[in-house]
Amino acid sequence: MQNRSITDADFHSDSYLFTCTVCSNENRNLASYSYIRKEKSEIKNFVSMNLRILRSVKGVCDWMVDGKILQIAPGDVMILNNACKRNIHKIYSSETEYEMFAFYPYVFSKNQLWTVFFTSQHKIPYSDSDRCNTIQTLLDMLREEMIASADKPYHVESITHTLNLLAIAFSREIGLHNTQGDSSLHQIFESLNYMSEHFCERISLEEMASRFSYTPEHFSRIFKRYIGISPFQYLINFRLDHAVQLMQHEQITVLDAAYRSGFQNASAFYKAFKKYRGTTPTQYMKSIASQMNIEA
Repeated sequence: MQNRSITDADFHSDSYLFTCTVCSNENRNLASYSYIRKEKSEIKNFVSMNLRILRSVKGVCDWMVDGKILQIAPGDVMILNNACKRNIHKIYSSETEYEMFAFYPYVFSKNQLWTVFFTSQHKIPYSDSDRCNTIQTLLDMLREEMIASADKPYHVESITHTLNLLAIAFSREIGLHNTQGDSSLHQIFESLNYMSEHFCERISLEEMASRFSYTPEHFSRIFKRYIGISPFQYLINFRLDHAVQLMQHEQITVLDAAYRSGFQNASAFYKAFKKYRGTTPTQYMKSIASQMNIEA
């Protein structure tokens, strides 16, 4: 990873006031930053494909995180993993605003670093302590780096380095020691790295499971426990994200984007896109173009 592409600022929806995506030089999704405003609570719990850091900016609200209520005020930080169900349960003011940093686990240089996102402690309250100030400073640096020019030297390297420092800072704040941790979690980390490097190739469940001496059933069960979706669903969504980035940043056809993202034929690509994105690739790209035109 040496260079990256960044989308223009655009209104992603009524609640996304700003969002940008950082990619590697292969147009592979790496991380994203969003500034979000919400005026009402959410009913549906959801999971995501990536790890997330949320920092409250305005308003006080209750979040429901894995069945527990967490009251979040400005300056408070939440660290969330892929499988962690969460939603805004109650807003005490007219609205709440927060920043969201989303990224894939493979940004970390060591698999031990991402284990902090799988602890039971999701909230890091704001305080005047040195460790809290370090976290706030690192988040400020990460935000500025992510929205900066794509031509800035060592851009991706700076982002990945800052995320690694944040994982260390979170671990120190919650008292997580430098241990090997859950071996299953580390093996899932390795499987995610493998899929991110070989997503254009044919990857079978049996092949992935055999790499760790698991049966396909056991591997699928562990994967879903940590990631929230099956290995097949993760791989398909990863390929779709890559195809979208290609269509956004390169002058290529939908079919070329599909082939370069690991889909064997147009039918499989269109079927997967409709299932996981709820629309066709052409309609999806028109929607993105329309949003960017509105912002411009």
